[in-house]
Amino acid sequence: EHRLAKARVASSNLVSRFKKVGFEYFRIGFFLIFERGEKMENRLEQAKAALQGEITFAAALADGSLVTSEQKGIAPMMAMLKEDAGSLEGACVADRVIGRAAALLMEKAGVAEAFGEVVSGHALKAFQKSGIPFTYAKEVEYIINRTKTGMCPMEETVLGIEDAEEAYEALKQKLIVLTTK
Repeated sequence: EHRLAKARVASSNLVSRFKKVGFEYFRIGFFLIFERGEKMENRLEQAKAALQGEITFAAALADGSLVTSEQKGIAPMMAMLKEDAGSLEGACVADRVIGRAAALLMEKAGVAEAFGEVVSGHALKAFQKSGIPFTYAKEVEYIINRTKTGMCPMEETVLGIEDAEEAYEALKQKLIVLTTK
């Protein structure tokens, strides 16, 4: 209940902040969708500004809307790619943590630009290869798993994969294995 209350406060603060700069919003599942006002022009800065409170992922889409999620890991991108493979085409994405898996998913999705608060060295190599412009606050050797006992299983899954489509398929299979344990 405490986490849910914190999430509601964070969502409420985010809504207030974006309403002040001309956005309207609606909710679909875990996502808050913000429709564009005219006051914010730089889409990457718009996405970065959304990383507040419990928000872990934000994408300023090519149509001007803003999608945010409180889901962790690659879940927001996997959900968006499953729902509409072209939904992130031309988007500017900001994420709390970007590992190689997320970087390869951004390549598959056609993301225009990315920012990560924490980015792995493996993700940086993927961004450099793909040509996606990226910035970050902190680089780490690799993304650590949630139990802090080793490498993130998603990053580990795609370490030897160069092709974004192949990475997407491998990640889908890994998620099936992890969710059926």
